[in-house]
Amino acid sequence: MDERILIVFDLDETLIHSTLNESDRPADFMFREHYVYVRPHLNTFFKKSNEHFDFAIWTNGGEAYTCDILKKIIPSFIGLRFVWPKSMFVNGVPQTLDTLRAPKNLRRLIVNGFEPSKVLIVDDNPDDSVIEFGNVIQLHPYRGQTDDCELLLLLKYLEKVLFLKDTRSIKHVSWRTEVS
Repeated sequence: MDERILIVFDLDETLIHSTLNESDRPADFMFREHYVYVRPHLNTFFKKSNEHFDFAIWTNGGEAYTCDILKKIIPSFIGLRFVWPKSMFVNGVPQTLDTLRAPKNLRRLIVNGFEPSKVLIVDDNPDDSVIEFGNVIQLHPYRGQTDDCELLLLLKYLEKVLFLKDTRSIKHVSWRTEVS
């Protein structure tokens, strides 16, 4: 596998906010009846980090929703390593409702050939991620605010972890204070 760190992003409340109720500002775009707001600085984040990191999406969003959203928010120069929506099949078997509610299990990444020491999971909700593996960077949930700077802070933090041999060797819990 590649020596670059793989950043696995959650979608909702991490990279976008999708809601049935319009905010006090116009939506960035619509998905069916949903108003979708893209987290500020997303393009800047990808432009500045693309040279050093690989990216993937692992979301509880449905397949059509996920594909449509990603076509609008992921720049054309970004090649995602994988996109796993909630409809993802595991060993040829569709996930059940219980499986969909289960935490994202890093073991699925391992089975698919990704080295846990080279993975970071960026999510707004650590309950949805694999905390016990020490790979999670928790962002504040994004709810459409225009003054959000989480991705700029994350860029600064990633400069610190870029050359780690093992992403689990430091605790990411206090990542924000390290760059503030």
